[in-house]
Amino acid sequence: MPARHSHEHPHHQPRESADAPYGHPPKLIVTDVDGTLLDENEQVAPRTRKAISSAVASGAHFVLASGRGVRSLMRVVRQLEQPPMTICANGSITFDSANDVVLQAKEFEIAALRRLAEATKRVLPGAEFAVERVDHGTDPLAYVSTPGYVHAWVTSDYVPVSEEELLSKPAVKFLIRAVGQSSDSMAQAIGPEVGGFAEVSFSTPAGLLEIGPPGVSKGAAIAELAAMFGVEAEDAIAFGDMPNDITMLRWAGRSVAMANAHPLVLATASETTAPHTEEGVARVLERWFL
Repeated sequence: MPARHSHEHPHHQPRESADAPYGHPPKLIVTDVDGTLLDENEQVAPRTRKAISSAVASGAHFVLASGRGVRSLMRVVRQLEQPPMTICANGSITFDSANDVVLQAKEFEIAALRRLAEATKRVLPGAEFAVERVDHGTDPLAYVSTPGYVHAWVTSDYVPVSEEELLSKPAVKFLIRAVGQSSDSMAQAIGPEVGGFAEVSFSTPAGLLEIGPPGVSKGAAIAELAAMFGVEAEDAIAFGDMPNDITMLRWAGRSVAMANAHPLVLATASETTAPHTEEGVARVLERWFL
């Protein structure tokens, strides 16, 4: 996954209340992965792993919510003691990693993918694109891109194919890559063109948009999982660092931004913790789970 650019600002230093207790422990913990849960080496560090295990042992539900697809997210799942429920592709896929089952998948139909490709060419000339399809971890063509697509991170998952092949099957996510542009400016350009039939977001500032079907978001997906668990929003805590996390931060009764978060996330969350490189998630969970 992409290396995150720091968005730390002097007025957004970690602010953890000195008051105790911190209220009742959360019944549901949902966290983004890259730039939030993982350290600079894309690892779940020992202190964080221990806090998660303690929370689960205490009866809390733990959920990963990522822009990653199933295959990529399973590399993180394997670092945890107990495989959690996972939200993949920014909410398009809900995957039960313990039982290797896709519980839900929301896809773009072929016609919508073609409209996205046309809009990309019109307002972001020169940009390349890719799609992610429903993946159980074995489909060699679950992640395909146009031949000129330059990855925002080191990966071997994407297979270059013709535009005809890329747009030939339904997909859970449409990605747009424009090297040298900012994700913010790209979103501003294409948002008005596709807002009626797609959800535009991004998880890195480095010229990459992640577009999902209408109504799909991490927030919507976690709300559905919470209902399945019988947990209310007020009993949930969410952690994130980028704009694709904002919907779940707004949904959860308690929301935490990492110190390295995008300014929009820092403005949305109810509090800020230490950066992902300093195990900020663990620092918060240790209030209740040791």
